[in-house]
Amino acid sequence: NWTLDNWGQILIACPNGTIADGIGFTGIYQWDPTSGSPIATVIPQAPQVNDGMFVAMPQRQIIAWGSTFTGIQDPLLIRWCDVNNFNSWIAQITNQAGSYRIPKGSRIVGCIQGPQQGLVWTDLALWSMQYIGQPYVYSFNEIGTGCGLIAKKAAASMNGVVYWMGQSQFFSLSGSGVAPIFCPVWDVIFQDLDLTNLDKIRVAPNSRFGEITWYYPVTNNGGEVTNYVKYNVNLQAWDYGTLGRTAWINESVLGPPIGADPSSLYIYQHETSPNADGQPLLASFQTGYFATSEADIKTFVDQVWPDMKWGEYGGSQSATVNITFNVTDYPGQTPRTYGPYNISVDTEFVTPRFRGRLMSVKIQSDPNETGTFWRLGAMRYR
Repeated sequence: NWTLDNWGQILIACPNGTIADGIGFTGIYQWDPTSGSPIATVIPQAPQVNDGMFVAMPQRQIIAWGSTFTGIQDPLLIRWCDVNNFNSWIAQITNQAGSYRIPKGSRIVGCIQGPQQGLVWTDLALWSMQYIGQPYVYSFNEIGTGCGLIAKKAAASMNGVVYWMGQSQFFSLSGSGVAPIFCPVWDVIFQDLDLTNLDKIRVAPNSRFGEITWYYPVTNNGGEVTNYVKYNVNLQAWDYGTLGRTAWINESVLGPPIGADPSSLYIYQHETSPNADGQPLLASFQTGYFATSEADIKTFVDQVWPDMKWGEYGGSQSATVNITFNVTDYPGQTPRTYGPYNISVDTEFVTPRFRGRLMSVKIQSDPNETGTFWRLGAMRYR
């Protein structure tokens, strides 16, 4: 479970763990692509044991947390190297290396470089780490309480806002401070979360579509990451489903986001094709239940008029989708299912002829089609 960052063209890397874990030395490594060596080498002056690290910007210092001076790990200790010199870690008048111990909480869970400052999460709170120069180098302030981080890689920054998953809630940090994010699917995640494998949670920002996803393991499922919950920051809408990713990088010089699949052991680049690695993409989504009538009267629906995009702009409008209606009269009642109905650009309407107070709509791609694109519009019913 490594933390990685860039020092210019040099890759800085740190495996987490302690000597008691049997991992042994968990120092900090560096690899320079111009060195001619395929092997990363240890920075000998860096702390011998760390939970993780990141590179602070713009002054460029390695920030190590869960660190040590003696070889015995201190889970609340932060150490940093001199500016532009990762071979200098002992604080002196002539450099800007230093350390600080967070005074509250039981351990530092994770840290990242935020838009304007370093951010440090304990199990209880969020701290800011602001560069102020000599003699103290950094000022530390507690900027949020009751909003601790659930796992090391459960926090990320996207478009100037920081999002993270806490022990029982999601949070954001913007110019107005720390705020909880309303999550209508809260129970799906937190009531099924595998509490023995929290360190496997991965946050996955996708700035191209304004989405941020958390991949997580669920109970009684072998301890591996299998599920996700996703928040669209533009629409302030949530969805969830089954998909595993154990590593992620947002859009970069390599193009759209890249994620690692724990099941297939492949690394996938996302958002590049309407297909699934050359096979049909089994895409589907289902809405929550919504009221067809707010009164006691049941609504009878005899026609549904699809409104879709059936292909890419200027391309063939040949996609087909399947639509299914789940209808019920009371919350919790077993729904009555109508469909699936196969619809295309030639479909003027479908005639499900159902009666009820609550309705949920499921739309899914044709399982036999490749190379097609479709998009939902404003469907209406009579």
